Amino acid sequence: MKKTISIICVLSLLIGLFSSIEQSIYADDKSEPKMIETVSDWAKDEVIESYNTIGDKKELNIYQKDFTKFATRLEFSELASLYYEAMLKTTKAELIDIKNMAATPFEDCDNELVALAYNYEIISGVSASKFAPEGALTREQLCTILYRMIKKAGGIVDIDDKKYEFQKTYQDIDKISDWALEATKYMNSCDILKGNGDDLKPKGKVTREQAIALLGRTYTYYKENAEITKPSYGYSENALQYIHEKLKYSVDGDNNPVIYEEFDDYDNDGKTEGILVCLDKTDQVGDNIVYLEFNEDKTAAMIQDLFNISNKGVVSAKIVLLQGDTNKKLCLNTKTGESAEGFILYKIDSGSIKEFLDRSKFDSEVGKNLLMDKDKNDIYEGYTMQKSSYDVFNYPLFLEFQFSDRGVVFYNGQISLPEYPFYAQDVVKQYLYLTYIKQEYLYNMPFNIYYTLNGVGVDFRLKELSQVAFDKKYVYDLEYLKNIQIGIEPKLGFEYKEKNGKVIIKTRFYGDIDKNFWKKYTFELGKVNNRWVIEKITEQVD
Repeated sequence: MKKTISIICVLSLLIGLFSSIEQSIYADDKSEPKMIETVSDWAKDEVIESYNTIGDKKELNIYQKDFTKFATRLEFSELASLYYEAMLKTTKAELIDIKNMAATPFEDCDNELVALAYNYEIISGVSASKFAPEGALTREQLCTILYRMIKKAGGIVDIDDKKYEFQKTYQDIDKISDWALEATKYMNSCDILKGNGDDLKPKGKVTREQAIALLGRTYTYYKENAEITKPSYGYSENALQYIHEKLKYSVDGDNNPVIYEEFDDYDNDGKTEGILVCLDKTDQVGDNIVYLEFNEDKTAAMIQDLFNISNKGVVSAKIVLLQGDTNKKLCLNTKTGESAEGFILYKIDSGSIKEFLDRSKFDSEVGKNLLMDKDKNDIYEGYTMQKSSYDVFNYPLFLEFQFSDRGVVFYNGQISLPEYPFYAQDVVKQYLYLTYIKQEYLYNMPFNIYYTLNGVGVDFRLKELSQVAFDKKYVYDLEYLKNIQIGIEPKLGFEYKEKNGKVIIKTRFYGDIDKNFWKKYTFELGKVNNRWVIEKITEQVD
């Protein structure tokens, strides 16, 4: 083989076709990555085959470093996205347009191929906002992702029906996590994951050469065994024609409104339905969800009238499963302004789509409501709510909810408070802020949320700040704090006087309700354990 390659290289040189770009990407024999000398003997052929399978992407990170060292999540995800697209091409499935795909929620990774893998739903983050690009993968985690790739690509007709068994009784089968058992068994039975003697080493970290080899074997297995069982692109073409002719959407070139489409038998009637999420780029029709059914010739017909989502700020969509629920949901991810991210879930049932849960709205247009998949099994356990804006006086507020057969249940919550104030006027200010949050914000929450949040911070701090309670009849005056205008200067409603080791602070504050109507209180503070503490609160009477 090397002799043949050498002849080809000489001919290429003679006719002037050996480019500097090729030299920078290939090793001396033009068929191996530069770090090939670090590859173990068992993996060399598979690494070279992989290197020559992925076309013009030979500059990937995974090919540039020692192949015997651990692969990072970023390195693996880059290559996995390309192998997955190669699998989709086998069954003539449609590919994501990388130029128009949705952004990821990851704050620590902006890699384009990682985003592609995320949009194909073959990888996820370690949390709602973190990807951990430099983290490692275990062998059982790798099996789970590869198994997911095969299932999502479709085409293996008996993957859910056939009983798969391990090739032999490995000594460490009991060490495989429950969530990874099915995938690990499948990958071993298909000879993609091989054992190490009498062990599978499910918790062992994956090296670069192992990741490359298993991805290559997965691709080869899929290519040899997949059948075209997914709906062909004919459904998509007919859906586009329908929304163009019947609903007046412009679908030409860059005006294609469809940001998401999914075809399945959602109501189990033996017919294929289609869900399309359309963002109108011409401002003529509006943004909508379109629910179609298809005739035997794949022509489309309307099931449900459109309902407008133009004011929702939709940026992406996908079909999801929730913990404790076997029925699929349509999830729209939303973004309003620069700082508000949320989602809306729609229930798909009996030939219709109905709103199930809307978490896209924010009073202050600041915050994040995000679905969470802690087990990385594509089943969402719940969602988180994060707020840090003027309506909570910029105290970060975090809430966690879980899905169950009882619906949505509050699970955990926390409010982050700053250090105890040093100056007396800041003690008063924080006391007013937290009293308002307790009365106007936490009281409006379900009881168990209020109890948890109050217990972890608000009530405890209020008792630290003041030896006396704010009179209940004054609490309702705190609505004037909604657009707080309180400061240390008299013109802003703050008067400060120190006398005999005590501090007297007179406050005035108002809101947009009536700027001529000032609320006035006097706070008397003394030192306790070297900290200013409120000892007395009285209302000022003019």
